Amino acid sequence: MSTTISSRSTTTLDWVGATLSLACAVHCLGAPVLLTAVTAFGIETGNERFETFMVYSVVAIATGAGILGLRRHGSLQPVLLLAAGASAFLFLRPAVAHAWEPIVTVGGALMVIAGHYRNWAMSKPCEVQSG
Repeated sequence: MSTTISSRSTTTLDWVGATLSLACAVHCLGAPVLLTAVTAFGIETGNERFETFMVYSVVAIATGAGILGLRRHGSLQPVLLLAAGASAFLFLRPAVAHAWEPIVTVGGALMVIAGHYRNWAMSKPCEVQSG
């Protein structure tokens, strides 16, 4: 029994995953400035919960997109990029000093974005060239 994975489903997951990863990187770079300004006014933030939600969302979408893409195009390259980025979020980021978190997070986000892009590019149907 052959399972056909639609290009649309992998494209949607890759777009959502890349966008979420980019949002994570922007959040990580902008959060210190924003939090400093916000806490100066005595406003409490739920930043840790938001970060946890973002990390698990990025990892879940990357996992789903990676599996669908692998089944569609059979290449491990996007899966390895997605796995490296997800590993940076899940394992490396909590283990490094606070000052290194933005660097690890942006690096992980770039790997996830690259993985989603490669997955999307490899999942597109081949265009037939006329002439």
